[in-house]
Amino acid sequence: MSSELMENDYVDTRLVSALLNSQQGPACIIKIQDELIGIRYANDDFLKLIGIDSIGPGGLLPADIYDPGVLSVLIADLLQAVQTKTHRESSVILCLQGLSSQTMRFGAKYSYLFGSEGVFYVLQLLIRPKAPSGLVNDHIPFADATRNAFAVKHLFENGKLFKAMVHDGSDIIAILDETANYLYVSPSSKSILDLEPNSFVGRNAFEFIHPQDIEKANLEFADAAGQKKVSLTPFRFRHNNGTWRWIQTIITDLRGTPSIGGFVANSRDVSDILQAQKALEVTNERYRYVSRATSDAIWDYDVASSTLLWGEGFKKMFGYSDDTLQSDIMSWHSRIHPADAQRVEAKLESFLASEETNWRDDYRFLKADGNYAHVVDKGFVIRDNQGRPQRMIGAMQDITLRKKEEARLRVLESVVTNTIDAVIIAQILPPGEQNIGIVFVNKAFERMTGYRSGEVEGRNPWFLQGSGSDHLELEKLLACIESSQPYQGTNINYKKNGDEIWVSYSVAPVADPQGIHTHWVAILRDVTENKNREIKQQLLSDINTIFNKEQGLRDTVVAMLSKVCEFGKFACAALFTNDDLSDSLELSACRFHNDAEAGSGLHRDDVFINKHYAQQIKNNGKPGHWKLGNTGEELFKKDIRGLCGIPLYRHETLIGVLLLGTTKTAPLDLSGLPEDLGSHLATELHRKKLEQDLEHIFKLAPDIIAITDFSGNFKKLNPAASELLGYSMETLLSKPFSDFLHPNEKQLNISELESLRQSGKNYYIEEQYLTLDGRSKWLAWTSHPIQREGLIYSVAKDITDKKELEQLLLNSNSLARIGSWEQTFPEKKVSWSIITREIMDADSGYLPTEDMPLGAFYPQEAMEMMQKRILAARNQGVPWDEVLQIKTNSGQLKWVRSIGSSEMVEGKCLRIFGSLQDIDQQMHAEFSARAARAELEESEKRYSELFHLSPLPMWVYDFETLDFVDVNQTAIASYGYSKKEFLSMNIRAIRPPEEIRKLEKAMIKTRKNEASIFRGTFNHTKKNGEIIQVDIKSNTIIYKGRKAKVIIATDITERLRQFQAIELRNKRLREVAWIQSHKVRAPLAKLMGLVQLLSSRMPQAPATEKILDYLNTSAQELDAVIREVVVKSEELAEPDL
Repeated sequence: MSSELMENDYVDTRLVSALLNSQQGPACIIKIQDELIGIRYANDDFLKLIGIDSIGPGGLLPADIYDPGVLSVLIADLLQAVQTKTHRESSVILCLQGLSSQTMRFGAKYSYLFGSEGVFYVLQLLIRPKAPSGLVNDHIPFADATRNAFAVKHLFENGKLFKAMVHDGSDIIAILDETANYLYVSPSSKSILDLEPNSFVGRNAFEFIHPQDIEKANLEFADAAGQKKVSLTPFRFRHNNGTWRWIQTIITDLRGTPSIGGFVANSRDVSDILQAQKALEVTNERYRYVSRATSDAIWDYDVASSTLLWGEGFKKMFGYSDDTLQSDIMSWHSRIHPADAQRVEAKLESFLASEETNWRDDYRFLKADGNYAHVVDKGFVIRDNQGRPQRMIGAMQDITLRKKEEARLRVLESVVTNTIDAVIIAQILPPGEQNIGIVFVNKAFERMTGYRSGEVEGRNPWFLQGSGSDHLELEKLLACIESSQPYQGTNINYKKNGDEIWVSYSVAPVADPQGIHTHWVAILRDVTENKNREIKQQLLSDINTIFNKEQGLRDTVVAMLSKVCEFGKFACAALFTNDDLSDSLELSACRFHNDAEAGSGLHRDDVFINKHYAQQIKNNGKPGHWKLGNTGEELFKKDIRGLCGIPLYRHETLIGVLLLGTTKTAPLDLSGLPEDLGSHLATELHRKKLEQDLEHIFKLAPDIIAITDFSGNFKKLNPAASELLGYSMETLLSKPFSDFLHPNEKQLNISELESLRQSGKNYYIEEQYLTLDGRSKWLAWTSHPIQREGLIYSVAKDITDKKELEQLLLNSNSLARIGSWEQTFPEKKVSWSIITREIMDADSGYLPTEDMPLGAFYPQEAMEMMQKRILAARNQGVPWDEVLQIKTNSGQLKWVRSIGSSEMVEGKCLRIFGSLQDIDQQMHAEFSARAARAELEESEKRYSELFHLSPLPMWVYDFETLDFVDVNQTAIASYGYSKKEFLSMNIRAIRPPEEIRKLEKAMIKTRKNEASIFRGTFNHTKKNGEIIQVDIKSNTIIYKGRKAKVIIATDITERLRQFQAIELRNKRLREVAWIQSHKVRAPLAKLMGLVQLLSSRMPQAPATEKILDYLNTSAQELDAVIREVVVKSEELAEPDL
């Protein structure tokens, strides 16, 4: 800026500085002339803001400013404003990066006017934090810049500083020395205190202050020394008329400023303000009372200072405490729901920029508990003369419940309008008119009845009823309406086209706020389909009841036919059932109605009924219809004109045929009957027949069939109970079952049964009873408790013989230390015998787990093996036979043999069972034997050389693979194979094919008894094909760390040949002996008999008698020789090889 711009101002810079320093905040005077702009004067705050100490005589150009960004926007705005050449006031908000690292908010207010020397502006800046959303045009509490601007104008135009600056001002500008003596007072003292400025100059300021305020004012004036600005507490100052005025003074210490040289006091009469404040306090007190009394959250927003005060209702409504609230606009903004914030702020900004006075908005507001409340916020704005907002007062209402209710009502409205149920709203009409009149029906009503809303509005809803409606149900509805009670029921209504429909009603009265019932709301649902289904289901239920009665099959069928005739209004009904033996239809029963409509009739079971039509149904397998005439084709002599047949199938098996007749000429309509009537009747007939068969079984069954209550009393028994136990049926039914138990069973049985009954599961138990004659009888009960009935259904089998055998087996197992166990499925119940528990050292209270029915008495490796075996038995039915070591309950290690198997049916496991044998002693004995064998193996090493030097063929083969692992020279020489050939073969290679099976059996035997020496005779094949017979001796050894068998083979082929020769000779000797004993001895016996005859019959001569004696003696000697020959020949035996 050129020096000419700042020259010829004709003002005292000392007084201009005093004027600017009396302002609050940064302030300066800007001069614009000939499109040039520059800062002519500035107060200390402004100089500090831009970072310089003073403005030189030539002024300050924009380029000279330390931080041009601070004023660049202002200057551009001013240059634009100059072009309008009009007087105006304006303000702009600047958010610039100023002297600190944080963004600051600069409020700039300027007033400008035109003068002869150019355009001057009084500019004020106010620094404060950035407001929410960067609102512009909000009010900033500046001093009266307009007044100062005009003062500058007069100052520069007339050259009279004080008159131009403060003559008509509302403030008294004064300069005081260090002792508070007036050096200068502005002319405005006349208008404010009615005292001329000269009345003050040279006098002390405290002379005019109220005596009660002097001490405090003096202290505050003393504190102003060295301070830039100090605002004194308002004090009372004497008016020329003798009254006291309240004065607010700001002291600025400018003693160091050469142009001032004293304290600048800017004083203002605030009497009216203080009086207004007192009135405001009264008003605020009332406001507080109102805030406490109302449920609204009243607020007071000072737009100029951005302060926001909340009433008591706010804390009560939203749950905030005083220490959590801040008195600024941010405390409101930060609690608006993020989704609503931008909209609400934009609307408030637009409102404040407008000329409107009333503001309203709905939004969500955060409560102290973290939830959002729906609020309606209303405010009234107070504006100044220029229409700028100064203050807003308003109230917030929590409309959360209302919002919910509105949403609920919207949903209800949507439901009523769009529901599939028909809705009728009827108004209760005044006395003298019809009872109620329809005012609303929804679309569903129109679809259900066929009536349009215009056709029914104003009418009484009773027009929907008709001849088929249930009048008793209508009377109930009327009674509820008259007593203003809700009603629910079902009745028949009629559509516009006359069709009947079943309608479910739900009717309720609606009251006004005074509790007077003004309307009725009815919800109607078409339940025709459900009602027809219900009626059909009721027929099936009635049929079930008939079949469940304790009566014979014939009486049951007659009652059923009567029910069907009554239900379908049929003239007659007949049932033909299929005979199981002849596979032909036979009439079971028939039913006639003399008057189908009245439902009366009589039984006509003796009437012959032609089963021709029923047979057609059976042949076709589907329903049939017939129209009967009057020419002998009639089925009954009851004027039957139509007939219909229904096949009764159960699981695709024909049980019978139902024939239904009518006296009407129109075809029979069966749509009213249940679709599954045929299958239902077939099932019930089958069940009834089955019940009769079961009754026969019940009476004839050899096992006891019983029904018992939970107290142990027999409720029903079949005759087998009396036959097995010997008691009469009356005795058995008059006492609890425990009275018939064996004394050993009573206490244990009663406690055990109580637990089984309460489980509600099937259970099996064996009990010992005493018969009438004192004998012991064991019964095995299989029972099924039904808790809801309080009954137990059971079957008992006589297992006395079985128990005796079990006892015998138990005794045998006790000697052999073999216990048994069992697990049944699906209940997974595990049972152990007494010996099993003894082996496991487990007491009677120990219960094995479902997954380990043999208990958990195993080391880890054995446990894993048993788990696999049990799982394989359950899933695949694989048995096991294992020898393993267990750890008993007392910690003792014991060897046992576990054998298990399973019972599988169609791939499902019904049970697994087995035995457990204590073989601890045997195993220890075997361990001793193995130790002995180990010593033997060691000794075998010492005589292994003898193996190769043996004159007999010897070899060693692997115990598992049967491969030759060693062979001596004698075997090589005897069999013709080389050693290499031997070692590439196994022992099967030297056996004829027909001998392989014999070899396998021998191997199984030796493996089971590997500790013993095996001996046997076998056929071997040499390399040349020659078959020899050898005597084999084998023993188990350890060969090179592997189990093996050592073999000694003796060729006994020649010996066997000799044996065969001897056998042949002996055979011939036996033949000779036979000849002697039979052919030779027979004549000898005759001879001996003849000698005895001759000797006994007649006396003989001595010589003859002597001859006869010689003959007899010789015959006996010969007989003795023959006998000896026979005995010797029989003693011949095969030679011992």
